[in-house]
Amino acid sequence: MKIDNEVYELISRHCSKKPEVLSDDLFLEQDLKMVGDDIVDLLEEMQAKFDIDFSNFDFSLHFSPEVGWPENPEYGYYPVTVGHLVKVATGGIWFLPEKNKENFLVERRRTLVFKTVTVSVTALFILVFILLGSHAE
Repeated sequence: MKIDNEVYELISRHCSKKPEVLSDDLFLEQDLKMVGDDIVDLLEEMQAKFDIDFSNFDFSLHFSPEVGWPENPEYGYYPVTVGHLVKVATGGIWFLPEKNKENFLVERRRTLVFKTVTVSVTALFILVFILLGSHAE
């Protein structure tokens, strides 16, 4: 079996999509909705299967955490595609994906909205708690 087919099969198992709907240009996180442990499990399986050197890999540069928001200021610039993982498997070593400013701006906007909503909801709960507490007296 060709390496690209094997990578597609692995990704397919980890994202619950059929290999035939995958393409090289799909982003793992943004398009396939893979996050956190899904990514870690996929990369660990790829490392074992293809003997990939991940010593230069920085999770926070490429993927957001399962809980919270990305803390790495470069997050979003280097999104990982299916095609990139095929190249990594073929070469046996991790290397940075192509820089993508458009994706960076989309992810920054999404993170800003997420932070704003989180802070607003928290403030609303605190206000309700204070108001309910003042009525209890």
